[in-house]
Amino acid sequence: MKRDNIKYTIGEVQQHKLIEFGLDIKDAFIISYLKDMKTWKTILEKSVDGDNYMWVDYQKLLTYLPALKINSNDVLSRRLKKYEALGLIKRHLHKNLVYGSYNFIFLEEKFNTLFEFNKIEDNEDEIEEMKKKMGLLGQQTPHPTQKSCGFDSKVASTPSQKSSDNTPINILPQKDSSSTKGNPAAASDEIILKTIKELIVRNGFKNYNSQTLKNIKNYSKGSVGEVEKVIEFMKSKNKPLNSKILVAILKDKDHRIVESIDLKKITRKEKITFMVKNLGESEIRSMRNSILKNIGYECQGVDDDLGNQLCKKYNKLKTQEVLYEKKSEKVIV
Repeated sequence: MKRDNIKYTIGEVQQHKLIEFGLDIKDAFIISYLKDMKTWKTILEKSVDGDNYMWVDYQKLLTYLPALKINSNDVLSRRLKKYEALGLIKRHLHKNLVYGSYNFIFLEEKFNTLFEFNKIEDNEDEIEEMKKKMGLLGQQTPHPTQKSCGFDSKVASTPSQKSSDNTPINILPQKDSSSTKGNPAAASDEIILKTIKELIVRNGFKNYNSQTLKNIKNYSKGSVGEVEKVIEFMKSKNKPLNSKILVAILKDKDHRIVESIDLKKITRKEKITFMVKNLGESEIRSMRNSILKNIGYECQGVDDDLGNQLCKKYNKLKTQEVLYEKKSEKVIV
């Protein structure tokens, strides 16, 4: 096939590869989507036989690409089966007793061949000819260092080590340690203050000074863990990440006040999700088998009863947690 007059890529896939594998334009955009998933900051993965499979949310994919006019998960599933038959991907079906099945995929090495990673470069003779025309013959132009940009590249750049305020460590002025060398307590305080500073900087606090850091250390009694708890408390309450507010909460111990949970406001689905995560699949399966044994046959009532039991366990657990925290609060006070 002559390739001179055809578009080289469809989506991000080489068009001649689409033709070679018997794929179409819709496949090109689905495959490009799967490739882009590898670059996402957060993806749900599962290890199967040493390979990391990615969860593919069918509905999310179809919503993202409405022009495909694929209105059914089954249609999309058939296309992924075709990719598997071609050796481009491997599929894995993850089954959950409560919420059903989830589709995971692993991108095979053959998948990479669908894309063009090589930089398109001009012919050397053409470059020399253009230099001649421009009067630039003999002039040496420094060539930039090539960097790997393929999505499957295993080469990663190693950043230079930097301090918490982004200053290269090798140019930081050296501190005179003589003032703390013979004073372990002073050295310990300095370490705590430094750790607190790094913690609040990492969490986005900006308006602080040396006195603020000392107040945080004093009101937390030198406990970095206590400071972390307050920061989490502030985030959960959507409070501004302000160092003065942090100091005030530490001083008044607002983060230790136990709030009663209104169990009626927690949805059934939220309760079940929480308990499934905490109990684990093995325990859930054991509970379901016990219910199935009592009922005597497979039916919707088995899962309904399982959900009821999980909700009861959630209510009991949260009630016990509140009682325990209230007792702990009395001891602290």
